Amino acid sequence: MSMNPFSVTFDLPVEIAQGLAIGDYERVGGIIREAGSKQVVAWLRELGSTLPRTVALPGMLQTATAASLLNLGISAIGLPIILQRLGVIENNLRQIQTEIKDLNHKVNLGFYANFEAALQAATDAFTFENLAYRESRALEAISRFAEAQSIYKNLADKELEQKNVIAIEYLLTLSLAYLAQVHCYLELGESKKALARLQEGIEKLRPRFQKYVEVLLTDNPAIYLQPQLKGKISLSRLTRVYQWINPTLDENTVFELQRDNLFELAKYSMQSVKDLPKPVALGVLTLKFAFSPNSPSAKNITSQKDELVKAMITMESVIETSQRLQAYETEIKAIHQLGMSFQDWMQLAPTEAQIARVDLMYILLSEPIAL
Repeated sequence: MSMNPFSVTFDLPVEIAQGLAIGDYERVGGIIREAGSKQVVAWLRELGSTLPRTVALPGMLQTATAASLLNLGISAIGLPIILQRLGVIENNLRQIQTEIKDLNHKVNLGFYANFEAALQAATDAFTFENLAYRESRALEAISRFAEAQSIYKNLADKELEQKNVIAIEYLLTLSLAYLAQVHCYLELGESKKALARLQEGIEKLRPRFQKYVEVLLTDNPAIYLQPQLKGKISLSRLTRVYQWINPTLDENTVFELQRDNLFELAKYSMQSVKDLPKPVALGVLTLKFAFSPNSPSAKNITSQKDELVKAMITMESVIETSQRLQAYETEIKAIHQLGMSFQDWMQLAPTEAQIARVDLMYILLSEPIAL
């Protein structure tokens, strides 16, 4: 790689945009890579935004981007933003608690105050000029984040076992607990330790994200292909979900997998599908499936259609979140391999006189790199 491996711009080069459009390149989370070799050609980084935004880019599904908890770029989701995101999750859970009073299900909010206190302590630690004291306080916070990881992993597993859609809130909290540790290590200049913690987090989260997606797919995923959803959910859209689970699948294979399911769906019309997620609210997306044990009314059909579209968006959001974590991993690998400090990485910015028309910049590599 050349001595100056990066160029930074607010404008996506035409050749990359064209490559995304024709499939030569693919966006995975916050990276753009060659579709064949999987080598990274660019990173995306959000700027000046506390909430993830919808970004218009070939290969980027806007609905999934808008629903993702995580920003594009590891430097765009620092400790203060993690704290803010934790508050969003906590508010979601409080709303869920209100909505499920009659369902004999308890939402566990008891540990969020401790997690928030640890985040505040970590944020404060990096304001101290005394390096030894800063490191000591940061390591204390790192230990508390490890405790949070254990707690929220267990909570998520319990909800996943019961096929409750509320599990995603605990999984997102678990991802924030890992990211908090990662940021502390990056701020301390320990990129190798940061990478190890993130890789452990991905190892723990990826199968749980997949299990959650499989819960939303139900025992009969063909329900997403019923005629009432024409124009809303296509076979290609469902295929992208399956390809995240198994990249070797294509549309023909997915259709063959659903052939018998489609027959069963037609046979039983819109009757209840076994093992649908329990009607627990998912943040602002309330997944209350309206199936009738008999022939459904028009109202039930409309309700089911709307909720299945929301469920599809939720699956796409989960996949997007998982992929953004993987993109963070490539960033930390690049920082480590290139011998950069995290501070230098955060300070990357366009050198030419550009007007930032959007809160998004591209870190372009002079040549593709395997990470």
